[in-house]
Order: sequence, then C-alpha cells, then structure tokens
Amino acid sequence: MICTIEDQTAEKLAERNLLHHAFHDALTGQPNRVLFRNKLEEAVADCQREGNQTGCAVLIINIDRFQQINESFGHSAGDRFLISMASTLRRCIRSSDTLARLSGDEFAILVSRFKDVEEVEMISRRVHEAMQQPYDLDGNEVFTSVSIGVATTLSSATHPEDLIRDADFAMHRAKGAGKSRTEIYHRDSHQRARSQFHLETELRRAVERNELELYYQPIIDLKTSQLHGFEGLTRWIHRERGFVSPAEFIPLAEETGVIVALGRWALKAACHQIKAWVDENSADHAVPVNVNVSGIQFARDNVAAVVEKALEESGIDGRFLRIELTESAIMANPMRISESLNRIRKLGVKVALDDFGTGYSSLNYLHQFPIDVIKIDRSFINQLERGNAPYKILQMIGMLASNLGHEVVAEGLEDLEHINMLRDLDFGYGQGFYFSKPVAGKDATEIVKGNLPWRT
Repeated sequence: MICTIEDQTAEKLAERNLLHHAFHDALTGQPNRVLFRNKLEEAVADCQREGNQTGCAVLIINIDRFQQINESFGHSAGDRFLISMASTLRRCIRSSDTLARLSGDEFAILVSRFKDVEEVEMISRRVHEAMQQPYDLDGNEVFTSVSIGVATTLSSATHPEDLIRDADFAMHRAKGAGKSRTEIYHRDSHQRARSQFHLETELRRAVERNELELYYQPIIDLKTSQLHGFEGLTRWIHRERGFVSPAEFIPLAEETGVIVALGRWALKAACHQIKAWVDENSADHAVPVNVNVSGIQFARDNVAAVVEKALEESGIDGRFLRIELTESAIMANPMRISESLNRIRKLGVKVALDDFGTGYSSLNYLHQFPIDVIKIDRSFINQLERGNAPYKILQMIGMLASNLGHEVVAEGLEDLEHINMLRDLDFGYGQGFYFSKPVAGKDATEIVKGNLPWRT
C-alpha cells in the first residue's frame, strides 16, 4: 500500500478567507449586503412556514452628519468610527439577530423573529440610547445620532428586496423629519411618495410639451375700479387627474428643480400674451403682467438673461412685464438676487415684493433692494378691522410706501368692507376674488378690451 499525504492547510485557509470576504464587510467584519439578503430570505421563509404567526423586521440605520466626521478628522478616523459604531450596534441586538454594513455609513439589522412590534421598537430605542454616549476619536469626544427606518413582514411586502427598500424609505422619512429618530414604514406614505414621483415625471413632460396654461388674475385700481394689470398664475389641467392644485405641483417643482423650466415657460407665455394684446388693442390699452419667479430659479438660472430674451423674442416693451418674488427668495441669496434685479430693472421691468409682512426683515428690504411694488399678504387682509392692529400696520405701510414711491397692492380681497377700508387708507391697488378669479387668456383679453366683470 502506497499513501500520499499533502498538506492543504494553506489552500483551505485561503478558500475560507475568500468565502469570508465575499460575504463580510472588510472594514467592520460584519456581514455585507449579500449575506444579509440571504439571511433575510431565510427568515422570511421561516415566517411563512409558521403561517405568519411571527414576523421578521429590517432596520436600516444611517449615521447623521457622518460626512462632518470625515471632513473634521479625516477618512481614517471616519473608518475607526465605523468600526466602533459596529461594536455599539452589536451590543444593542439579540444573539439571534443579524447586523450588517450595507454601504458607507449605512448599517442594517435583521430581527429574524418577533411576535410584537414592541420588540423591534425596543431594539431601536436601545440604539438611540447608545448613541447618546460620546465616541473617542484621537482624544476628541464625538457625539452623533442615527436615523432608523423599520419595515416588517406585518406591514410591508414579504420579498427581501421589498423589505430593504421599504425600510430605506422609512429611514429617509426619519431624516426628513429631523433626524435622530425612528420611522416605521407605512404603505400609504409610500404610495403618496410614489404618486409624487409619477407626478414629477408628468410635470416634466407637461412643461416640455407645453401642456400648462397661464391664467390671469386682474389687479384693480381701487380708486377708479379700472384694470391696472394682471398676475400670471400657472395652471395645470392633467389629462387624467383634471385640475392639479398649484399648492401640490409648485412645491414639487421647486424640490426637483423643474421650477427653472416652469419659470422660463411662464415668462415666455406672459410676454407672448402681452404682445397679442398690444397688436390687437394698441400699446395704450395693454396692461402689465406680473410673473412669479422662484428663489430657486434665481439661484440656478440667469433670470435677467431669460427676461431679456423673452422681451426680445416677443418684441414688447419692458414696462409691460413685472417680476414678483418673495422675501424668502431674497433671504436665500441676497447678493446674487440684488445684482439680477438691478439688471432686470434696466430693461424697464418693475419688481414686486410678494407676501410682504410674512418675513422678518421686510422694512430692511425696501431700501436695500430695487423694489417698485409691495404686495400685502392676504393674512393681513383677512384680519382687517377698522382700528385694530393689522389696520394700523397697513396704515404705516401705506405711508412708508408713499414716501418711498412704491406702489402697494393688497392681495386676497373678498369683502367690500375691506376694500373700503383700504380706500380710506389711500391704498392704490388690489386683487382678489371680489373682483375676479384667475381667468384664461381669452377671458383676460375681454377684460383688457374693457369688459370688466366687477363693474357689471
């Protein structure tokens, strides 16, 4: 008998190391996304075999302000922090649970079996409590927090990828709600988010395909009841949903950046409508149109150049166009906006400060920025009673505007008594449902021709 003996210890160790690295995070030594998903698949299958009498849960944990640690102490210190973080999280979970590092500063916990969601919430509370203790990074005490999203087989889909997706969605909701908190996934919230996502896509298409329409709300001379101008307001009539409220799609447009294309479209549409009025009725009968410009558009776009191009393409005089912006827009980037407004005014375009009185530094803006028109927010008008505080404030604003040479427009007029008070205060202009709702271009054309519905 001849025996051959070969020592394969090195090969077996190498094979084991390769297998370990394939399923574990190199930095923390914890399971990685692949192994976590495999274990989650097994846990879901076990729950289904037991007739869903027990559930399993996924907790996605994201470190708040981790980027600041890297920027302050360096990436090697950030790596040491992640190693310590993994040890902390490991102490917060049960022996039957699985901790994994999914990527960067994101960890996940698999609660493989529970009977009551309270068990899962207890784990998240332990994590938050543990994060209240400082970490020592090279002699520096570092405090941080985490945002946690939770999805369970009781409230979410049972497919592993769906559970991870839903927990991640809940985690981002926790971050959006102020960080350092736990959010449990609810299907209705996710449905709303999906609906918003589809709405964003459709809004982009609507802008590209010119499916939006500019409506016009008259601005009235309060002394003569004659038409003084219009405010252009974007309206979206969805092919399936019908009328979509601006309160729904304007914030979405600002959040996604679509507001830049939307703002360009509105300026162009207003200028072409004004051109039609000038051609049909002569320049003597045309009136200016106010177009709202978002602070985000001022930040991301060359608004002065856009206005100049719109005027040039339509061939109208700058005196027929007015730009409206809010105090919050000015506060976001005062230097850039001031430069842009000065360029716009050189084109003959006037500038209106919208929602005046709702911010913190309104009076300061009146002499610091090139403002021609002050629009009083409807919140003042709604509370207006002869002799009360809003009445006295408006009295002061009227005197101030008169001394500075500004026009004053009161918004949200729905009551004749309020209109009479404003006339007594010597306010020049107003707009609101008492006179007219925003109307389509053809109806606005009739008003320009002299068919004034508020005088019939």
